Amino acid sequence: MQPIYEVKDRQINVNTFTGELIRPGSGEYGRAGYKGYGKQFMPRVGFAWTPGGFDNKLVIRAGAAYQSFMEGTGANLRTTLNPPFFIETDFSYDVRTPGSIGTGFADVVTANLALDMPRPAGLIVPQLQGRAWDLDLRPQTTSQLNFTVEYQLDNATAFSAGYVGQKGTHLVAPVEANQPLPGTGAFSTWTNLNTRRPLYNILPNLGNIARTESSATMDYHSLQMTARRRFASGLDFIAAYTWGKTLTDNLGYYGSGFTSSEGAYWQNAYDRRSNRGPSFFDVRHNFTIGGTMPCPTARGRSSAPIPARRSISSSEAGA
Repeated sequence: MQPIYEVKDRQINVNTFTGELIRPGSGEYGRAGYKGYGKQFMPRVGFAWTPGGFDNKLVIRAGAAYQSFMEGTGANLRTTLNPPFFIETDFSYDVRTPGSIGTGFADVVTANLALDMPRPAGLIVPQLQGRAWDLDLRPQTTSQLNFTVEYQLDNATAFSAGYVGQKGTHLVAPVEANQPLPGTGAFSTWTNLNTRRPLYNILPNLGNIARTESSATMDYHSLQMTARRRFASGLDFIAAYTWGKTLTDNLGYYGSGFTSSEGAYWQNAYDRRSNRGPSFFDVRHNFTIGGTMPCPTARGRSSAPIPARRSISSSEAGA
């Protein structure tokens, strides 16, 4: 994987664990501010076998693949959007000491901006919103496996059933770095949430840091069954049923619309597994029917059948 860098080096990364600012050309991180990855390996293997004793009507198929690619990460969380090249403010007030909108933007610092700038005198709340990319960002890896048995019931009818599964690791995800740590004892005794940010004393005017990292996971398991029948008229009819289950600990880099959740970020940045559960696109039962038929031969033209086909019936149900 070749790291992405800005052609004029107008970007700056943050080591969200130490507070170190990574500038273009900083040793092992190069111009991009994070390491490249050169260990992608994508083998595939499969077989089909017709065992004896079934009049060549039974076929067993299986396949496995290991794939890797860098997912899309959009443009609004790139390190080119860090000060001094870009400014975005984010004031996060403790619920016990709320702020006021009465001052508008009068208290926002706009001069001599930098990620490591001091916090304005007398203030507790950091003002800057930062971006960071994991220094060891890497492409996702997906392991896929399928095993299917197909049997020919008669000359026009076949039935198949099989397992299809997939496991994804190192999926790209946005994370709220520099998230306040929990206090100890009763909540009423906790210090201001901003003082509990890990980098509060290192990067004093930097609050939330949207970090892009490759740590999310997903699993998919399914039973897939298909029945197909072809009629003498050329009509082809198919019915398919899938029982599936998808688990993940992240909604994806862009989140998802029409879902009730906290968005693409983990609620607790220090415990991604607490977000693991059925994915928003998890469908337990899926039934589909459909068919195709040859288009009639146009009058006055060759009697050869027209290869185009059209769908005559299709329905889908999910629960």
